[in-house]
Amino acid sequence: MIIKLLLAIYVTIEESCETASFVSNFYRSQESMRRGSSKVYKNNICLLARVTAACLIGVVLTGSLEAQAHENKCQSGISDSQIHNECSDDSSRNIFMVKKSNELLQLYAGLNKKHQRFFKRIAIHVAKSRRTALKGLIQSNPKDAFFLSLTPGNRVGLPRFVLKHLESREHKLADLIYAITETLPVAPKVALPDGQNMLTDAEPKETSPPHFTASWSLRDDQGIRQAFSYGANRRHQTKFDTSIHGIALDDVMAITDSPLYLLDAFEARQLGFKPDQVVALHGHRPIELADITEYDLLRQELIDQILRFGPIYRPNNPNAWATGLKRIAAIKITYRGDDRESPYSDSDINIWLGAANDVFRANSQDRTSFFPTIFTAPFEVLPAGAYTSASSTDIAIAIMSDQAIQSFRSAGYNPDDYDRIIIFAPQLFDNPEARGELGGKVITIVGDRENLMATLAHELGHTYGFAHSTLYSTLFGTDPLGPGTSLEFGDIWDMMGIASTGDSVADTHRRHFNAFFKNLAGWLPAASVVDGTLGGDFFLYGHDNSAATGLRAIFVEAGDGSVYWIGKRNQFPENISMTKGVEIRRVSDYTPASYGPVELLDLDHGWSRGAPVGQTTYHSLAEGNTFTDASNGITIRAVFAGSDAAGEFVRVFITR
Repeated sequence: MIIKLLLAIYVTIEESCETASFVSNFYRSQESMRRGSSKVYKNNICLLARVTAACLIGVVLTGSLEAQAHENKCQSGISDSQIHNECSDDSSRNIFMVKKSNELLQLYAGLNKKHQRFFKRIAIHVAKSRRTALKGLIQSNPKDAFFLSLTPGNRVGLPRFVLKHLESREHKLADLIYAITETLPVAPKVALPDGQNMLTDAEPKETSPPHFTASWSLRDDQGIRQAFSYGANRRHQTKFDTSIHGIALDDVMAITDSPLYLLDAFEARQLGFKPDQVVALHGHRPIELADITEYDLLRQELIDQILRFGPIYRPNNPNAWATGLKRIAAIKITYRGDDRESPYSDSDINIWLGAANDVFRANSQDRTSFFPTIFTAPFEVLPAGAYTSASSTDIAIAIMSDQAIQSFRSAGYNPDDYDRIIIFAPQLFDNPEARGELGGKVITIVGDRENLMATLAHELGHTYGFAHSTLYSTLFGTDPLGPGTSLEFGDIWDMMGIASTGDSVADTHRRHFNAFFKNLAGWLPAASVVDGTLGGDFFLYGHDNSAATGLRAIFVEAGDGSVYWIGKRNQFPENISMTKGVEIRRVSDYTPASYGPVELLDLDHGWSRGAPVGQTTYHSLAEGNTFTDASNGITIRAVFAGSDAAGEFVRVFITR
């Protein structure tokens, strides 16, 4: 009310000043002895009135918008069904700022053009302040950001000088990319009794742990932008040509969790529909529906589709992305104005991809393999400074990857002809970096490294939909499910554990993907996987060789949103815990499209008695030992180890 009153007073002052200006101009044409005196007098009064009113409006406006900064509770002017607040000071302050700015701009839109001219500077100030707050909200609370966006109907009456500061509302088909960027570590080694050097974290003080970040981005014909989403979109991995509805400001975008967008009456009329028609957008394509019930049914059907495995919906072959022959384009890039050659030769890349091909063929029992094409001539991207000045390494590599693909396309090649694209770039950051799209197609290696054999296998694993296999480690002798540390790169036996090259080719080939990942990719026959949720007596065989047969994986649904996956390995005879035991992994928040942490439980502390948390090579549930999840009433016992015509096995007894 105060703002409205001040605006009304200001309009009155401006109209009076316009009248005074007319009178002044009239008197100016009269006798010279009076020339200018009334103009100066009246204009001084108008100037004082204008400044006073504008200052009052500015003080009240600024005070109103800043008042929320010191409050600790969440603010919401939208119904709970639409808004979910994060209850953080910055988020709630930005919500308040955007909401109040919306009210002021809509009040401004209701003025006639003559009055809008009086408040032009104030309107621009409000629009700019709102833009800053909304950009912060996109990154901290994308759901609120979208619902506080001004719809096309809200924008009616706003002049162009205000509209240019507002967010764009976008409805399109685009690639929604989930990627993991990791620093390539230099792993210490330790000599084991048989003379083999194995990867281990036994010397944590002498090497820094590998660093990684996970982030979302949106890739379309306009380039790549950081993406922020919620709900269903947080429950899947990379998706190609998926329906996107959101708002964008500069290089960031808030994306809704629905593949359908319900048009309001104003938007429906804009597209030529009647106001009472139910119309939704899938991407940019309008779909007319019978009623709101049909809208809800279609929306749920589309959500169910995106919550299935793989970046492309293939109802007849849900494992198409992780099976079959994969065409790989290996390309090198050079920074504009930089004459450095690629750190990797065609011969090196060919050898490493050949080794990775052997790994995937053995893991999948020939259900997937690679056909690489190596492009010798480098493709040019922006100067190095364009990437080193980015806000983060992850963003820099995302932009670099997109520009490399654009340069590849401009040279006459079609990226769509390849299932995977691997980009090799010269050293740019402090350490070598690798970025792999989780369930996507692009891998980027930035920097010099002597051997990329295990790195390429690991990053290709990301494109198959495999996240990291972590180690959940507790203090010696304590409950393996009790308070502990989840070590992101702690599972040194798994290809998706530590992202480093081992000491030998044999090491890379022995470090198979775990049974959960193999099942996710469709590499295990149905007969080799069993549901042990209700309990049972099972003979479990190793899954880590190309000729494996028999039962190779058991899963047990815990009932609290997590699933235990039980597997056995045979290729590490020097590790008694593994040879005569079974690995148990806890997988959280599983859907067919994604999952939470994949944690290898530390069930045998024998080797690391008295050692710090995480320093262990014995981790399996060894022969004769029992794992108990008391809260869910689950007991898993490795009864004994043996062998028969099918190979080495461990008898596993599960009670519930």
